[in-house]
Amino acid sequence: MISPVPSHQFNSIGLTPIHQNVDKEIEHNQHITRIVLLLLKDFYSKLTQEEAECLRNGVLDIGPDLDNRLSEGNLTFNVMAFSASMFFKTITEKIRKLEIPSIEGMTEQEKASIYLLFKTDRVFKKIVQIAFSKPDLLLNSLTPLNKKDIDKLCSPMPKNPQYSGSCAVKNLNSLLSNDLGPNSVSFIGGWNTHGVYAEIVKGEDGHFFGLIHNLGAGCLGAKYRHTVSDEGKLFPLPIHFKDRTSLDTFTKDFKSKSREDYEELVASAILKDPFQFQEKTVNRELAFKITNQNGFSLKSDQYKEHRLHQKDLSKILAKIKDSNDDNAVAAALINRAIKKTEHVQSVKKGAIKRS
Repeated sequence: MISPVPSHQFNSIGLTPIHQNVDKEIEHNQHITRIVLLLLKDFYSKLTQEEAECLRNGVLDIGPDLDNRLSEGNLTFNVMAFSASMFFKTITEKIRKLEIPSIEGMTEQEKASIYLLFKTDRVFKKIVQIAFSKPDLLLNSLTPLNKKDIDKLCSPMPKNPQYSGSCAVKNLNSLLSNDLGPNSVSFIGGWNTHGVYAEIVKGEDGHFFGLIHNLGAGCLGAKYRHTVSDEGKLFPLPIHFKDRTSLDTFTKDFKSKSREDYEELVASAILKDPFQFQEKTVNRELAFKITNQNGFSLKSDQYKEHRLHQKDLSKILAKIKDSNDDNAVAAALINRAIKKTEHVQSVKKGAIKRS
């Protein structure tokens, strides 16, 4: 589910500095720090039992389709707030003590580290970008990748399809585990009931490339298809833009009015033929990298740690808010395993073919 950032509290990253005489780097530091602290404060001060349960269910990819005693549906804003908060020891320690944390409990050193985290930690940067940024502003800062940058990128990793109302979490995990490097821009799209994410990098001669992460509704739509692996998992969708004008049109309409509008837009952006680019160029190598579905993909230690904490802390938060649906959660996890097996069998029987 897509949720707008409350406009009365939060501003997008990349705004023109208010005080022109203040060093831009210092002002950017202050701005990032302020909006992250407001994000965390807003989330933990208003967290309800249902929101905590939905967050846990999203992380575990379960919901009423697997057990009707469970609730589903996460606001993107809540997912990003929770995800960002996991980077601060005083917050995670408070949760593990079965207490709701607050930013007042954060140390001054943690608060001072926010901008450094944004500059150096890819996971944290992508989370903050998705929560607050306007892609058209951030795209201005992208620099073209070179062949060494491309060599460091892993081939795309397929992920299990969405088995519940957990798009905000599932698709975020797909994006974070298919990292396009530090010199990229991540943002949210989809339609009013379904959130997906895109990540964009810059090639040469004004071209842009990226991946769309959608493990749920519309991933096998009539207009386009995410490729399905032999294990029944879904690959990110490779996209390409020949110039900044076409990319700006895409980012403007990526939050679509309807699923049909979304499918039309995405179909127009698919990277169909890597061979269209001249041999031994950056664009050719980048196109082959993001469309390679036979390469070896390795989850980074950073992502594996993030995913481990995500599962653990979301379960504890639900307990703190007096959730008592352990039996429903256990039943849903069993049903999810059965659905996964059925899905893999349907792929092997040819019900879903690799495109």
